[in-house]
Parts: sequence; C-alpha cells; structure tokens
Amino acid sequence: MQIRLAPENFKTRETAHTYLKEILHLPDYYGRNLDALYDCLCEIITKTTITVPRVIASDGYLGEYGKTMIAVFHDAAKENKNLQVNFE
Repeated sequence: MQIRLAPENFKTRETAHTYLKEILHLPDYYGRNLDALYDCLCEIITKTTITVPRVIASDGYLGEYGKTMIAVFHDAAKENKNLQVNFE
C-alpha cells in the first residue's frame, strides 16, 4: 500500500490526527497523540509506504510538533520492517 500525506491536513494537531486516523485506517482506540501514532505505525502488518511532506514541520503548519511527528514516522519505520517512510 502506498500513501502520500497531503500537507494541507497538517494545520493543527487536531486536524492532523483526524486525517491520519482516516487515511491510515487507524483503529478506533487511536489516542490522537504522537505516542499512539508511533504504536499504531509499529503495528502495521502489510507492506506500506508513507510519503510525509517535510513542510508539516514549518510555521503555518505544525511547527515543532511537526518536527516531532516526522521523528515519530522515522522511528516507527526503523522499528517496523513492513513500514517504509519517505520524506519530501
């Protein structure tokens, strides 16, 4: 599965987590925070490639929270052999 995240959905934490839950088909118990995101990414069992826009870490998007979110995607990809994350 290939997923390209759309940067316009990363203007606030709330909209970002709502979007991620929908596009990544995260479970109902997804806690809408970075720890929960990491846990769910590590549970992916089918080969999945996610393209994450680096712009989410800039002002006007999520700023510092976006930088941490990018790190979460990176760390989860290192942990889960079924997950590949590309940054653009």
